[in-house]
Amino acid sequence: MKSIKIIICTVLILSFVLQIACSGVSTGSISSEEITSGAISTEDSVQSTSDVSNDNSEISEEINYPTVALTSKEIKDKIRGSWAAQMIGVAWGASTEFQYQGSIMPEDKVPKWHADMINDAFGQDDLYVEIPYLDTLYNEGYGCDLSLLADAFRTSTFGLDHANLQGRANLRAGIPAPDSGNYKYSYHCDDIDWQIESDFLGNLYPGLVDKAAERAFEVGHITNYGDGVYGGVYIAVMHAAAFTAESIYEIAEAGRKAIPEGTKFRAVIDEVNECYDNGMAWEECWQKIQDDWAHTARCVRWLGLPANIDAKLNAAYIHIGLLWGKGDFTETSKISMRCGQDSDCNPSSAAGVLGTFYGLSGLPSQYTSALDNAPMFSGTDYSFAKCVRVSCEISEKILKDNGVQSIDGEWLIPIKASEAFPQEGLVPFEQWPSDIVCAYLYVSAGMRGKIRLETAFALPEGYDGEVLQSLDMGDGTIVNEISDTYQYAKDGTYEIRYTVKAGDKESTAVATVTVKGASLGERKFLLTPSCSIKNPMGGGNKDINVITDENCPNPSYGTIGEQYDTYTGSHSNTAWFAVEFDHSVLVTDVIFTEGMHFVNGGWFVSEPTVQLLKNGKWIDASAVCDIPYGGHDSFTTFTFTLASPEWCEGVRIKGK
Repeated sequence: MKSIKIIICTVLILSFVLQIACSGVSTGSISSEEITSGAISTEDSVQSTSDVSNDNSEISEEINYPTVALTSKEIKDKIRGSWAAQMIGVAWGASTEFQYQGSIMPEDKVPKWHADMINDAFGQDDLYVEIPYLDTLYNEGYGCDLSLLADAFRTSTFGLDHANLQGRANLRAGIPAPDSGNYKYSYHCDDIDWQIESDFLGNLYPGLVDKAAERAFEVGHITNYGDGVYGGVYIAVMHAAAFTAESIYEIAEAGRKAIPEGTKFRAVIDEVNECYDNGMAWEECWQKIQDDWAHTARCVRWLGLPANIDAKLNAAYIHIGLLWGKGDFTETSKISMRCGQDSDCNPSSAAGVLGTFYGLSGLPSQYTSALDNAPMFSGTDYSFAKCVRVSCEISEKILKDNGVQSIDGEWLIPIKASEAFPQEGLVPFEQWPSDIVCAYLYVSAGMRGKIRLETAFALPEGYDGEVLQSLDMGDGTIVNEISDTYQYAKDGTYEIRYTVKAGDKESTAVATVTVKGASLGERKFLLTPSCSIKNPMGGGNKDINVITDENCPNPSYGTIGEQYDTYTGSHSNTAWFAVEFDHSVLVTDVIFTEGMHFVNGGWFVSEPTVQLLKNGKWIDASAVCDIPYGGHDSFTTFTFTLASPEWCEGVRIKGK
């Protein structure tokens, strides 16, 4: 019998599914009687490898603004409040994320809050993506070159998606920042990513809204462009303003006015303000925003779908929460969550702003009392306390370098949030052009030379003419009838080019795929899959046979992704899945495609073990992986080559 390669294509998403008990939580407007401090006392020790300095810092011009006096302790309390409130918002809304697409979440569907839920946020990308940036600003100086921040992001290993995922992929492909976030290289550039991550930056510039806006605009281009960058500017400015502002409305106005007039982002936020000023209910405002703006999202992966990850639409939900929440922490978070779409990120942003405004000592204790100070944020060596300590050190350095005086232990911080904004905004005008074609291509390798393709395109606004599509498969074949599969005749690495033409506009997306097993021919045996997780939970296809259906995972969950390669379970120390044959087979390689990485699982913690079934017993095999295991993106394929071909009745992958 000829030797074969056994290819296992699966998504084994090892994830906890939180069972939410039913117990009500509510608060009224925050009053002095109910403002209590969270039980957080232990501080991490932070040692800087270099002075927190900015060699290129510029001393600001003479300040003529009135000032607010804040002690270092008060600044620290506000920074602690910001980090804690972000954690509360994202953890509270996590189970609802994208469950309500183009609809308002019914109030009785808002998850019940439990104090220990806050600690679920250590695995959320709303928080952990901020930390490589923060760490770099600490070690290299807050004014360090953009390339250093991009390098820190490029070498990160945590799970990402949309603009973050594309931006990091661009950096790894040699496209430097700021081009890494440009629409020419990322059709996710208007997505929400920088908006959900820029909180930390605003907290480094207490009261210095102009400086916060300038730096947020610069750093945002690592992953985004235009409205996607403005989302981060909007959030960062509100945090900076929250140190000195007298009201939530003043903070919200700071964020709105920082964005240039004439941009779509500013227009959306202006419309929310108009609804509020006209006395509309927040639900009425939501509907107006939905009618006027939901169709304008340009994320090609979700084009035409009710799911919307556009920064400006989701920023509208943050703004609605801040205005109609009227400073009440619970109501602000709930309203932003009930607006739907990215309903964990949006309450995280809205709550985070309130956290900076009130400080940790001003947040209701039912939200903060169980915060664990010890865990590290996913993929980092930063705990809650370390994030706070580093942020405080950088912020005081920035205040000093910008001429803010410290007298008798108090920083005299200028109040810029009300009057410091020119009508054209604090940052340059920038928009993703609306008259271009955008092509999207995703390719995944299957078994025996078969690949699967996903294509999509966005047309210029108002275009209704002919659209021409073609696929150059890289093997000499040009395909004009677009299909979702293709069969290669030979093994190899192929560059596929997907071209879309609309009138005189054209766009080409390129993807590379490595094909293995094309020469194996038809399979001459039956496979029976099995898995250690007997009762899978969560979303996705529960049919374990999807593991061997010859289709590799597709990242577009929410479209066709759940229809195919998902088989979800819970964390396990001895997770495995296997295929058994109906007769003895000579095996040379095992090819394993990992699945979607979520914040709480989707991978083995270290290189898994390959085992062979011989005479009814599973025996460890000597096998070498073609690339180091771990630290890769979702859907990475690993080839385990046996030391020598072996006869067996089955193969399995096993690990923690």
